[in-house]
Amino acid sequence: MLHGGWPRRGPVSTAAQNACQLLVVTAVLERERTPDRNEGLERHIKFPGATMLVVGNVIGSGIFLTSGLMLSHLSTGGELIFLWVAGGLLSLCGGFTYAELGAMYPRSGGLYIYLAEAYGSRIGFMFGWASLVVILTGQVAGVAVGFAEYLSYFIPGVSPSRVLWTIGLGKFGALSVSAGQLVAVASIAILAYLNMLNLHGSRNTAVYLTAFKIIALIALCVFAFSATHHLAQVRWKLDLHGPHLAVLALAMIPVLYSYEGWSYLAFAASEVQEPGKNLPRSLLAGIGTVTILYVVVNLAYLSALPVESLRGVERVGEAAATASAGPVGAAVVSLTALVSTLGGNAALIFVAARVFFAMSRQGALFRSFGVLHSIRGTPDRAVLLVCGWSALLVLTGSYEQLYTFVTFAVILFSVAGGAAVFVLRRSQKDRLRPYRAFGYPWVPAAFVLTMGGLAVNTLIEAPVQSLMGLGLVAIGWPLYTVMRRRAVESAAGSSSSMADPPN
Repeated sequence: MLHGGWPRRGPVSTAAQNACQLLVVTAVLERERTPDRNEGLERHIKFPGATMLVVGNVIGSGIFLTSGLMLSHLSTGGELIFLWVAGGLLSLCGGFTYAELGAMYPRSGGLYIYLAEAYGSRIGFMFGWASLVVILTGQVAGVAVGFAEYLSYFIPGVSPSRVLWTIGLGKFGALSVSAGQLVAVASIAILAYLNMLNLHGSRNTAVYLTAFKIIALIALCVFAFSATHHLAQVRWKLDLHGPHLAVLALAMIPVLYSYEGWSYLAFAASEVQEPGKNLPRSLLAGIGTVTILYVVVNLAYLSALPVESLRGVERVGEAAATASAGPVGAAVVSLTALVSTLGGNAALIFVAARVFFAMSRQGALFRSFGVLHSIRGTPDRAVLLVCGWSALLVLTGSYEQLYTFVTFAVILFSVAGGAAVFVLRRSQKDRLRPYRAFGYPWVPAAFVLTMGGLAVNTLIEAPVQSLMGLGLVAIGWPLYTVMRRRAVESAAGSSSSMADPPN
């Protein structure tokens, strides 16, 4: 009996309060196990937009810079094309693998969710922690600096090499700030605003910029194929024996980095319409589109200039365009790279914010970052977290060194994500799988084993940096305990406040 008010404390009411607290705490600890939550986000991304997000996240500046440096280690132009095709096929293997995971867990977080489901929430948190510190934010910072570099082709005064002022830091040295750094920070700020404007606007920004760079790459190929004809002299022989096979494996590393980003669509899975169908379709269509573009662009390079003229050239895209169309061609390539980096960052900020939004909703970060704007429905605070930290990395110039440190960890997380398909096939046999990985177990195994080999090679080539990067990631192990304790105390406090109204 309430008798017009709250009951007095007694054995029954105390037991009920404790039971209530236990239920709330358990819900917090197991929240990430709840399937298919949309978390308040609108499912506004259709198949074409999702496919463009995949393409936009992958195509950056790598396609304009890597091929000439690769050729300095390769025997023939045929080997160059072979490696770009192989990189695309390996990415497709990864796409088939992650498509099953994305269809199983169509909510924000992507790899963070898969790792938590397969290996426990602590491992998922460690990926999220590393992504916040450098993996995702470091990529945003690096791409922004690349944008400033290409903008300086048209406006030399904003070059990253033009130092504006130097700040003394005592025994820690000095901090130099360049015009390029300020441009990079400004580009991040603009993209942050567009990502917070509304869900459709942030998506459309990435889609339109991606469409532009696809058209520009096609135009570059048309120029090269119509103006020059060195492709007929290319030798297609492959040397797959002896020490040269190790050379090919080494040359494969920049190819894989140029394909990196195809899995990021899954970070925003809670906004994809019909995710069980569209996530797999968009992943595979996007990777296929990128592979075709990359192969055709490299054929255009080989058509524009003889192989010997391309060897060791860093700005291979600019060299090929200049040979095909003169200074106008070089300007077109620089403009394409400019838009490519901006579009890549627009897509990257969009998906990266969803990782930290998901972590916050599960109590793994401060819950304020898991709040949606009441009118626009955008994860504004998560966007500001991504862009604010990325801007700080730009200004301190630490992003490049930090990302070098975590390269080994990034590959390990990718391997663990691919292997999660095998783990979850055993631990969650009865879970609904709208899509099952094509060619299982051979296709996922090919992805996991190849990426595992790359991880071993990275550890051998850069043991000190790899171990330092693992140390940075390992900080997430005790930090997870702290964050979970905060989540439990917060949940218990909320339960207590409901059970104990003010007198």
